[in-house]
Amino acid sequence: MKACPFCGGEAKLVKITDGYTTNPVTIRNKWTVKCVSCNVDIGIFSSEIFEDVEGGLCIRKQGGVDAINAWNTRNE
Repeated sequence: MKACPFCGGEAKLVKITDGYTTNPVTIRNKWTVKCVSCNVDIGIFSSEIFEDVEGGLCIRKQGGVDAINAWNTRNE
């Protein structure tokens, strides 16, 4: 990931929450990218992964990937 645009510090992907529901089984996590030096972040992005009616894995949203992409493509 790119360095922080404010202080040049290292950026880390951070899982904010774990979420889980049943019927259908769905994993919903929230992610952000945050600077370890000045704590600025890119906002919150959600993941949604569930099992379809045939038992297959479906990924509707990739919060971690979306957070990293937003961090790396921001206007500087």
